[in-house]
Amino acid sequence: MNPEIQKSLEDPEFSRILQESESFYDEAQNFFRWSPPNGQYIVLVSAFSHGTTELKKLKKKSVWARVGGTILHGELEGKEFELTYASIQNFNGLKTLASVLAGEPVGKLPECLDVIANSVGNACLRVNVSRTPRKEGGDPFVNIMPTERLEMSEAATEQTAPEVPS
Repeated sequence: MNPEIQKSLEDPEFSRILQESESFYDEAQNFFRWSPPNGQYIVLVSAFSHGTTELKKLKKKSVWARVGGTILHGELEGKEFELTYASIQNFNGLKTLASVLAGEPVGKLPECLDVIANSVGNACLRVNVSRTPRKEGGDPFVNIMPTERLEMSEAATEQTAPEVPS
C-alpha cells in the first residue's frame, strides 16, 4: 500500500472517520466534473491530497480527497487543474477516477485512496469534458468522464486536444 495512505490508516481518528465515510462512498455514482473547455484531453494524474474535515451542514466529519491533473497536449499543454474534490457529500468523481485507473470497479474507500495515490506521476487518462445547464440558472455544471487509462508511452504520442476558443 502507498506509504502515505498506510500512515493515514494508522491514525485512529482518520480510520474512524474513514469508516464513517465508507457508506457514502459505497452509494456514490460514477461521474465528476472539472473546468477546461469542452472536448477530449489526455492528462497526467499529477497531484493528490487527502484528510478529514468538519461538514457543518451535515454536522459530521468526513474524509476528503483532492486529485489534480496536468494536460499533456494541445494549446493547454502543461496546464494544471482539479480533476475532482470529494467528501461524503459527493464521492462520485473519486470512485469513477479510481475505477478507471484500476481498470476495474474499486469497491472500498481505502483501496480507492491507495489506487489514486499510487497513480500520481505514473498514470495518464483520456477524459471527455462537457457542460450541463443548471436548472436554477447560473454557471453550467462541468462534467468529466474518464474513458480510459493510457500507458505513459501511449499518452506521450497521443495528440487529442480540442481547439481552444480565442
